[in-house]
Amino acid sequence: MKKDPKLILLLIITFNYALLAESLPYRNVIYYSNWSVYSKFYPSSMDAKSISHVNFAFMDMDENGNLKLIDEYADFQIATIPELEGLSYAQPYAGVIGALVSLKIKNPHLKVGISVGGWGNSRNFHEVSNDVVKRKNFASNIAKFIDY
Repeated sequence: MKKDPKLILLLIITFNYALLAESLPYRNVIYYSNWSVYSKFYPSSMDAKSISHVNFAFMDMDENGNLKLIDEYADFQIATIPELEGLSYAQPYAGVIGALVSLKIKNPHLKVGISVGGWGNSRNFHEVSNDVVKRKNFASNIAKFIDY
């Protein structure tokens, strides 16, 4: 029987997500897009008590499975997010990622994940998912980002 690498990757992601959420009686999963800060919808604008999972959206990947930022300024540099008051431009934990970390610290039940791809950033998925070395690199990069 031929193994479909895309199916295997999907099953691994689904299984791991299920393990993360097993302690909650429900899952209320939302996407938080990095461009939301430009319309002044910040992570602190969300009612985190009623959310079980936040998927940071979106990241891209290159043809080798390395993660790529879509908007580095929003993700790691912007310092005008209210929950980051006191930080200056590009300090550690500035940007949307820092705001999501802050949200997670205040709401320990909250699981934060990332969404890779989206409307215009899926062009390398087929190549990466069909190559065992690239797929392992991609999985390793996801794990490193989540640990960060």
